Amino acid sequence: MKIYAHRGASYDYPEMTMAAFEEAVKQGADGVECDLRLSKDGVAVLWHDTDLHRIK
Repeated sequence: MKIYAHRGASYDYPEMTMAAFEEAVKQGADGVECDLRLSKDGVAVLWHDTDLHRIK
């Protein structure tokens, strides 16, 4: 069975950051899963939600 860290080790580091991805691998994850979205101006960003309300 493979283990994939959803948004990295987001308990230990901010979700979908390089630190969270690296820590997930250090903790034994076989890979990471991230959410890719496009901003209104077409820039690709790693973000799960459809808006930014959760971080306000």
